Amino acid sequence: MTNRRSWHRHSWHRHSWHLGLCFLLLLATACGRSVPSSSSPGASPAPGQGSQTPQTVAVTTVVSATISRELTLPGELTAHQEVMLSPKVSGFLERIEVDRGTVVRKGALLAQLSAPELGLRRVGEEADTEGARARRVEAEARVGSARAQRLAAEAQLAATEATYRRLRGAAQVPGVIAGNELEQARYQVEAESARVAALRALEEAAAAQRAAAAEGETGASATAKAARVTEDYLRIVAPFDGIITERLAHPGRLVHPTDALLRLQQVTRLRLTVAVPEGEVARVPIGQSVRFSVPAFPGETFTGTIARPAGAVNLTTRTMPARSLGRPSSSSQPTASGLSSATSRCTRCTCHFGPPSRS
Repeated sequence: MTNRRSWHRHSWHRHSWHLGLCFLLLLATACGRSVPSSSSPGASPAPGQGSQTPQTVAVTTVVSATISRELTLPGELTAHQEVMLSPKVSGFLERIEVDRGTVVRKGALLAQLSAPELGLRRVGEEADTEGARARRVEAEARVGSARAQRLAAEAQLAATEATYRRLRGAAQVPGVIAGNELEQARYQVEAESARVAALRALEEAAAAQRAAAAEGETGASATAKAARVTEDYLRIVAPFDGIITERLAHPGRLVHPTDALLRLQQVTRLRLTVAVPEGEVARVPIGQSVRFSVPAFPGETFTGTIARPAGAVNLTTRTMPARSLGRPSSSSQPTASGLSSATSRCTRCTCHFGPPSRS
């Protein structure tokens, strides 16, 4: 019994101590709060009192825009078209009409070669063509003559047959026509018929000769034309408008189709090729704007647009070539005067990328 009372007493003391601790905590919390007064700076003004000066808040207009960022990549600026000009046939270089830096138009004569054997061949082929044409004309004349003889023979045959028919009709009456006369008329018809057949065969033969002569003329004409075209290969002309950036030969040299004589570049339009990383490929659609600069024009920035993405990633570099095309917009736009004979490395090529394109 004594132990039970002692246990109840200890339990009561423990609960009393907990209740007192909770009371002290609540009292401390209540004392720590400050009662706002009308004189506090942050207090609301009482009814009837004057309002405070409103505070100025900065605002801005909310707009919808595409999130973009810039990526700096190396690029390569090249001429729109470039070609090394070589002769199509072997010959001696007679003269060169241009030099490095010469601006040329399409079809302009750049160099002239000399090969006398080609001229002689052309003259011979043209003579053969004239001979084939003369043979064709002669065959046509024979065909005309054979046709005229055949027509005359057919007319004579028709008259002979008419006479034979009259005689045969008259021979039905005894004693009017002698039998020998009727036989002679029949033999005459047979002879005229044979002559018509022979003349018809002659006409056909003449027509076959005419066809053969016409084919010979066509072949000779084609051969002569090929000889003229081959001789025209001695003239080296510009395939497009551009500027001569290299001259690699001088007059008097024996040149062959494997020898390069001139380098021609078209710089009225330029190609900018940029290697786009694999992770940025989806952000480079056709029409994407590009800014770039070149060492030839320090401090200047030029613009272009993506015209031809490669559409495939290089497995070695994990990049996709993207090409931009453009025309120089001013006299300071990079042209061949600021490029090397081959290419120009861009020191800085900045691409504006938007969100990935959706196909």
